[in-house]
Amino acid sequence: MGNRQAAPEIAVAAPTPEQVYAALRAGLEAGDVAPGGRLASERDLAARFGASRGAVRRALARLAGEGLIERRLGRAGSRARPLDLAPPRPDAAAPFASPQDVLEARLAVEPGFVDLVIARATEDDFARMAACLTRMEAAATQQAFREAGYAFHLEMARATRNPLLVHLFEVIIEARARAGWGKLRALNEKPEQRAAQVAKNWRTLGHLRGRDALAARRSLAEHLAQMLREVAGPHAIGEGAAATMGEP
Repeated sequence: MGNRQAAPEIAVAAPTPEQVYAALRAGLEAGDVAPGGRLASERDLAARFGASRGAVRRALARLAGEGLIERRLGRAGSRARPLDLAPPRPDAAAPFASPQDVLEARLAVEPGFVDLVIARATEDDFARMAACLTRMEAAATQQAFREAGYAFHLEMARATRNPLLVHLFEVIIEARARAGWGKLRALNEKPEQRAAQVAKNWRTLGHLRGRDALAARRSLAEHLAQMLREVAGPHAIGEGAAATMGEP
């Protein structure tokens, strides 16, 4: 048999300070770090996200500037501030909503991203989405898993190149945080649950990369509908919506 050439390695861009910031903020607002709780060190955060320490440092500085964390010198590190002491975001006005409300909104909105993503996303966009899913697979904690999952869907929204849709998705995520999503740990508590969620996201990404709009919409809708049923029960409206999402 002839010698097989090794497959070329695909370089994946390291997360930007904005991406690290978005993931950290989502975790803080979801209650993954208790008020007054200590965040991981810059070195550990850099390793978790696959980012440079400079990117992590800038993300932490932004969080501190918004009053979400307190940065301390030495080994004290950064600590989360109580949310009632943190100033509201000036660019998002999310109402109070239950986890069911949030998932219903996501099911109504996110599959609509598909056509724009397919039309406008570059291979760099897909590589960033893939990097998020790789971090999901490697996540050692539920917090890291949720942060990487949030980053994946945020990258999908950004790939639409539509600032209004990106803002709308950020408002939904803001509402998700206020809904106490961190309390719904049963959604991804078990390794098999996390593996199933990652597999569904990989399937959606594969359809997006393959420019198959119908399959991508159905895959994304089925994933969100399954989560909705787990939160709201077997009779959630998402079941019927997902069944028809791929129809022309």
